[in-house]
Amino acid sequence: MRGFHTGLMAHRPPMLLVDDLTAPDTATLTVRPDNIFLTGSGALSRAGLLEFLAQSFSAADAYRAWLAGIRVPPGGYLVGLEHAEFHGDAAIGDTLTATVRRDGNVGRVVMASGEVRRGDTLLASADFRVFGF
Repeated sequence: MRGFHTGLMAHRPPMLLVDDLTAPDTATLTVRPDNIFLTGSGALSRAGLLEFLAQSFSAADAYRAWLAGIRVPPGGYLVGLEHAEFHGDAAIGDTLTATVRRDGNVGRVVMASGEVRRGDTLLASADFRVFGF
């Protein structure tokens, strides 16, 4: 699935954080020195961790649509975030993995959740809402 998501996601560099979709619900990111979410100390900011999580959901959703024969992917906007928890930091050179899941929907609002890990270490988790169109 390498590179699959880049044509279907609205994000483009430097905002595009997802490097690869490695499974239908899993994406990766290697933190590079030009990442716009780096702090002054070289750590990936908490906003960057959450943005990677949201983009991972977008990539996974686009992939599910593609598997269903929909060639124009669903679009959406992040409209809510709850229960965000942070357990560690990521730095330049770290490879992160985000796992996401669709928990349900109410009308056009999708409820989703996920977590970001560096290896086996949990860095962040959150529940989020996406308004789809």
